[in-house]
Amino acid sequence: MAEVDREAIKRQIEFYFSDSNFRKDAFLRGQAQADPNGYVTIQVLLTFNKLKALTTDVAVVADVMKDSEVVDVSADGLSIKRNAEL
Repeated sequence: MAEVDREAIKRQIEFYFSDSNFRKDAFLRGQAQADPNGYVTIQVLLTFNKLKALTTDVAVVADVMKDSEVVDVSADGLSIKRNAEL
């Protein structure tokens, strides 16, 4: 498996779900609102160019983000949500 920059992945996803970005990002908010629990699938996040340049592996993203203080990873490891209300 190719080496990935785990810190860069974490920074990028935490930025996507940060107060400043999430408030402005209608697409990401819409994805979260479409799920009853507010999750966005990691597969959707991997369509974002900056994240896609870092990894295309759902399992890598789930593993990197499991200790995040900004987001929660779903039990099945396929989705991520903000852990605080906007």
